[in-house]
Amino acid sequence: MLPFEVLGLIFHHIPRLGPFNLQPLLFVSKSWHYAVCHHSSLWSDITLDHTIYTIFSVANQQSRASNYLHCCLKYSGTAPLDIILNCRRLKEMGHQTAAVIEAQLIPLLRILVGKEEEHSARWRSFTWHALRLQNFPIIHSILPSTLPNLQTLKLLQTLFRDYPKPDFPSYPHLQTALLYQCDQLRLHDTDYSNVVELILGTKFIWNSGYMDVLNAFHNVRRLTLYTMTDPRLFGRYGSGGTKEMLFPCLHTLRLYGKMPHQIVKDLRMPMLKEVEFDEVSSFDHFECYPFASTVQIVHIQAPRRKSNEEALIAKKVMRLLTVVRLLQCLRVPNWLHEELECDRLRLEERGVHLEVAIEKNGMTLEALMTLI
Repeated sequence: MLPFEVLGLIFHHIPRLGPFNLQPLLFVSKSWHYAVCHHSSLWSDITLDHTIYTIFSVANQQSRASNYLHCCLKYSGTAPLDIILNCRRLKEMGHQTAAVIEAQLIPLLRILVGKEEEHSARWRSFTWHALRLQNFPIIHSILPSTLPNLQTLKLLQTLFRDYPKPDFPSYPHLQTALLYQCDQLRLHDTDYSNVVELILGTKFIWNSGYMDVLNAFHNVRRLTLYTMTDPRLFGRYGSGGTKEMLFPCLHTLRLYGKMPHQIVKDLRMPMLKEVEFDEVSSFDHFECYPFASTVQIVHIQAPRRKSNEEALIAKKVMRLLTVVRLLQCLRVPNWLHEELECDRLRLEERGVHLEVAIEKNGMTLEALMTLI
């Protein structure tokens, strides 16, 4: 018979095994029941979404939903909690969305916070797919004033067009943040000096609001910027100008999509060592001397193009070698590696190590989520 600790670890590594899926395991044997109930990490990943609404939406089932969460809090013991509030599929319910969230999900969120906010100290990560919800002020009011031990924050599509911008809870120990379409956040009154990684992106126009958000995370070591919009629209609809921002600790910069050049050129990154990008237009950023002067590793994720475009990219790589003078490692997809081989680009003679990386089809929101 396997020890309870080993059984718990096995259950923990089963894909998509969350608290909802634990019930069948409880009735296999006494040892399995004990392993499930006494392995706290099996109960600490809690999601409030369309699934929990569907399961407990039958009449008189709200108490069962509450009991379910109380079981999660009980059996997770003192383990850190990873909370996900996902309103994406609920949005499909149209005019009923606000009523469902207020009647079904908000009472459950109150349980996870606690009457005296006693559970908020256990929150390790918080992911919120907000969308344009009418309930946003109510949900925001339930969140505690501080999440003292939160390490990872993911806010997606927090738009506040119909009401004042709210002040979010403080996160004194936050280390990683993913902010997607969150250009209206009020962050200036909070200290984010402990954050080491920031992912900031939008599928709409990159405007001055994103610059304000970016400026609040000046101590990050890893920075990812993402956009799907034509970079020329930044000057038309954005702030009309940018100012220099210093990131004294930044080591790794990832650019996905066509990031406006006027944004990148104003980033001061004296410790920058590694750059990754997936658009041909990002080659132009290296023409800015402060940007290229310290870089040692370049990772090109550009997807495969037409043959004439591939030859152009190969020429841009050769130009890159002349402006990035400290380059030591170049990572490229297989198709670009073949193109460089055809051009007989002898990187070894230049002291540059060439690596072949896995090809990607392009950055998506789901792919961004996996970066953390």
